Amino acid sequence: MLSRVALKRVVFLTIIIGMLAGCFNASHHKTQSMTFRAHTNICEKPKPYGRAEKANLARKIIRELESQAIQFIQRGDRITLIIPTDRYYIFNSPKLNDLKFPILDKVPQLINFFPCSRVTVASFSDDVGKRSIREKLTKARAETMLTFLWANGVSAQLLTAESFGSHFAVGNNDIVHGSAYNRRIEIQWWAGKNPPPPTPKPDRMDMKMR
Repeated sequence: MLSRVALKRVVFLTIIIGMLAGCFNASHHKTQSMTFRAHTNICEKPKPYGRAEKANLARKIIRELESQAIQFIQRGDRITLIIPTDRYYIFNSPKLNDLKFPILDKVPQLINFFPCSRVTVASFSDDVGKRSIREKLTKARAETMLTFLWANGVSAQLLTAESFGSHFAVGNNDIVHGSAYNRRIEIQWWAGKNPPPPTPKPDRMDMKMR
């Protein structure tokens, strides 16, 4: 038979061992939980805003963007931002204008209200100058904007960059202002539940003519 003192020691050791085992198990479950969160789909992120608050913040950002010549267009569930490259990029360069970062920072803020949406960054140019140079510049500008969005919280898994050169003109290249309209970045995403229609591609015959 164990003495009362020895019995107390056994009980005490049993309690300590149980506590330590519980700590190790808790740590293991915590690690598993962290691993699960790290691999959780980005669409499962908790939404920090209520619907009304989100709508008000989005409207405020849209007003700020439009006050700085960035157009907001929504047709059904398709949302498009049109950014004039003359204003937001260094002249004849793929680099963004550092002075415009305060307003450009609003773009990823708006996109992140739609965390499950795939985002396409499309770059366009006018038809002035050598075609190969125009295409190289538009491609580099699209990639610059994609990198900017990624660096400001838009998931890289959702981003795609495309360059269309002088195709899909929205203005008359024979007019100064029309040519400026064609030098643009279009950032487009889908706000609905159903997948968007495919992005239009330049017609092969049209490419040969150009």
